[in-house]
This record gives sequence, C-alpha cells and structure tokens, in this order.
Amino acid sequence: MRRQTTAIASNRHSRLPVLRPGRCRPLTRSSAALAILGAILPVIILASAHGVSAGTAGKHAIQPPATIQATARSYLETLLAHRNSDSGHISSSEVVIGKLDSRLRLTVCDTPLSASLPAGARLSGKTTVGVRCNGSKPWTVYVPAQIVSTGHYVVAKTALQRGALITSENIELRHEKLRNMPRGYIPELESVHGKVLKRHVSTGQVLTAAMLGEALLVKKGQRVAVIAGTNGLKVSSVGIAESDAASGDRVKVRNPVSDRVIAGVVEPNGSVLADTW
Repeated sequence: MRRQTTAIASNRHSRLPVLRPGRCRPLTRSSAALAILGAILPVIILASAHGVSAGTAGKHAIQPPATIQATARSYLETLLAHRNSDSGHISSSEVVIGKLDSRLRLTVCDTPLSASLPAGARLSGKTTVGVRCNGSKPWTVYVPAQIVSTGHYVVAKTALQRGALITSENIELRHEKLRNMPRGYIPELESVHGKVLKRHVSTGQVLTAAMLGEALLVKKGQRVAVIAGTNGLKVSSVGIAESDAASGDRVKVRNPVSDRVIAGVVEPNGSVLADTW
C-alpha cells in the first residue's frame, strides 16, 4: 500500500478544511437503484467511507486497512490544522501514515471509526494513532505515523559560554523542517533577548528554554533600592542584598542602619519590593 502524505498549511483567518476519514468505496448499486435510494444515499456513503457497504457487510466481512489509515490521517490533519493555526510559528505539516500488518484481519465495523492519541504521543516526528471501532464487535488498532512540520526556531550564531547574555548579535531565527527538535525549543527571538545561558552552546545549536535563565539584576553585597508601603503609601530606602537574584526572584536584603534583614521580590528595574521594612 502506498504511503499517504498530506500537507497542512496554517491559516489563522481561514476556515479549517473539512477533512474526511477516507475515500468512498464505489457502490455496487445500479443507477436506477441509486435514484430510488436517493433519500438515504448520504447514510450509505458514510458507511462506505468506513468500509461498510452493501457488498461487504456480512458475517465474515473484513475492515479494509485503507479505511483505518484514512481515519488516522484525518484525525492527525484536524489536530495539526488547529495546532498550526494557534502556534503562529509552524507554517505547515506533512503527515505520512505507515503500513499496517498485512496479516491484520478485523471484523468490519458497523459504526464510524474513531481515533485518539495514546498517552505521551506527540504531534511531531514518529507517533502513533489509536483507531477504534465502538460497534457490536469492538476492536482497537494502533497506526504508525510520522509528522514533519516546517517552522521557526532560534539557534546560536556562534559558540557561547555559560553566563553569556543573549542579544540579537549572537542568535538568529531559522525557518526549516522541524526534524528531531529538542523539547522546549525557542520559536521566536523576542522571548530570549536579555536571557543568560546556563551552559555552553556551540555554533548553530538549537536553543531551548532549559538552557536559559534570567539575567542577574542584583548581586550579593550590592546596594539596592528597597520599596515598601501599605495603603497606597510607599517608602523608599536602601539595603544590602544578601544573595544574587534575577527579576522575579525573592531575595533577602539587610537594612544597613538597623541591621534588620527582610525579604522581597526583585522588580524588572532592579529594585526590591519588600514585604515589610
């Protein structure tokens, strides 16, 4: 059986395509019979799309593998169309459905097939889709698939050492197929500017969220502005930081006059918003 490949484009403002689980198998009715049964033709077509037709329904009928593959493909296409539209950084995705075991013999399903992703499955790379029959003789089969998406990701322009500050000069955005991308890869430049590296990276290496930390705004022993207040009244003073801290971190600050130590949160401007003072 040929591998089935479908390309899905992202479009935030257009309606998603109507995705059908498979091609309708040709009916064996004569044109005269079709005219008589015109009122129920949609029902016959729906059943045929899932491998159930007047010619195949029977005690020993076997579910055509193509209908199982079509259901898996349709399910992935729908998920990817929504994902790509919402993400903003993935422009398109290709779905390749793998072959089923040629020895597979499943009773033809008398209800429409359903599909789902097993726990832990990803919408990228190699994955698996569970296709289930919920009819009178239920069964479940897992269909192998591969998803290759095209989108943006951030890489280091040059080798960078631990503690290096990320700027527009040392990173760049690429747009290619997202093959074997590490978890937490960064899809946009704006989200990494001003961050610092927690580890060494090599030229062209993909940056991930785990590699990055906030730049230190406060260092141990540094004199910092301390802001405290209640009921709309704010008081500003100066304290000595007891440890290094980045924006949003909690830090202890010692009052140089009273020698009292209080805790607070580092603000984006480097000041400390104290709990009390």
